[in-house]
Amino acid sequence: MPHKISVIVCGMNSGVEDTITNQQKERKYMPSLDGLRGLACLMVVFSHACRIDGLGLEGFAGPVSYIIGCLGVILFFALSGFLMSTLYLDRVFSMDNAIRFTAARAARIAPAYYAAVTFVLLLTLTVLPDYMPEMDGVMAIRSYLFVGSAGFFWSIPPEVQFYGFFLLIWGAFYLFKGGRRSCLYAVLFVCAAMIATRDHWGGILLPSKLHIFLAGVLAAYLLRYARMGVLFSRTPVQIFAVFAAIAYGVWFSASLLTWRMADLLAANPLYSDIPLSIVIAAGIMALSHSTSFTKVLEMRGMRLLGSASFSIYLFHEPLLRLMEGRLILPEQMLAVNAALAVIVAVGAPVLFYLFCEKTMNEKARMACLSAIFNVRERFLSRKKAA
Repeated sequence: MPHKISVIVCGMNSGVEDTITNQQKERKYMPSLDGLRGLACLMVVFSHACRIDGLGLEGFAGPVSYIIGCLGVILFFALSGFLMSTLYLDRVFSMDNAIRFTAARAARIAPAYYAAVTFVLLLTLTVLPDYMPEMDGVMAIRSYLFVGSAGFFWSIPPEVQFYGFFLLIWGAFYLFKGGRRSCLYAVLFVCAAMIATRDHWGGILLPSKLHIFLAGVLAAYLLRYARMGVLFSRTPVQIFAVFAAIAYGVWFSASLLTWRMADLLAANPLYSDIPLSIVIAAGIMALSHSTSFTKVLEMRGMRLLGSASFSIYLFHEPLLRLMEGRLILPEQMLAVNAALAVIVAVGAPVLFYLFCEKTMNEKARMACLSAIFNVRERFLSRKKAA
C-alpha cells in the first residue's frame, strides 16, 4: 500500500492511457489519509513494543496492547478498501486496466514483503531462534507464496486476496453502471455469504476479514455516488464522525479488557465485529477531506510515516526483537531506551523505504507490466495465427 499513501500515488500508476485528468487527480488526493495510515502504523508498533523488556511499556502488555494493535490493522484494511475504490471504481474496467492494477499491486507488495520474510527467516535461523520458531521450511515457503501465518505476516494474505477479489467488484460495478446489474447482484450475494460465515474461515483467508475491506469500499461509494462529500467536508460533521468511531471503539474494547489473552486470540472479537468496521470506515470517510481538523494528520512527518508504513509494519517487530537484549540499557534509562526503539523500529524502516523500497517498487512494476503484456501479445499472436 510510494511517495504518498493516497489514491493517486500508492504504487498504482496506470500509464499514459488513463483518462483521468490532472484536475481529477488533484481532487482525489487525500493528504490526511497519508497521516491516518501513519497513525495506524504507530498503533501496531506500540502494540508490539509493549512486549519488549526495558521500554517501560510492560504494564500495557496483554489485552490493552492487543486491542490497540488490532484496531491499527483494522484501520489498514478499511483504508485499503476505501483507497482502491476511490481510485478505480470510476475507471473503465478493461483487460489493460486490470493488468495494470495487478502489476501495480504485485509490485507494491512483493519487494518489501519478500525482503521482510527473508530477514525474519535469517534471524530465526541464526541469532534469534526463539523469535518466530514456527518459521520453518514449510512456513517459509507458505510465506513466500502469500499464504503464511507466522507472526505478524498473517495479515498480508487477506490483503493480497482482497486485491484479486476487488477485480470482481470493479468489473461488476462497471457493468452495473452500464445497465447490466446481474453481475453486481451475484458479487453482493457472494459477499453476504462470506460475511455470514466469517467466523468459520481461517484468519488468513479473505472471508474472515472481508467485511472490513467492504466497509471501506462502501464509504468510498457513499462519498462519490451518494453525494456525501459535501456533508463530510464540514468540520463539525468530521469531528462528530471521528469521535463517534473513537467512542464506539473504546466502549467495545473496554468490554474485552477482562478477557484472558488466550480467549482474545481464539475468538478475535475485534476483527469479527461489523459495527466496529463500519464506524472506522465512517471515520476514514470524514477524514478524507482536508480541513482544519485534519491538519495534524497532514503534517509532513505523519505523511512520511504513512508513505513508509508498509516497511515499518514489516520490519519493526524483528528489529525490536533484535534490539532486545543487545541495545536495551538499565531500566533507569527508559528515555534512552525509548529513543533507541524509535530509531530502530521506525527510523530504519523509513530509510529502507526512502532508499530501497521506492526504487524496487518502480522496477518491479515495470517488470511485471512488461512480462504480462509480452505474454498477452504472444497469446493474441498465436490466436490470430490459428
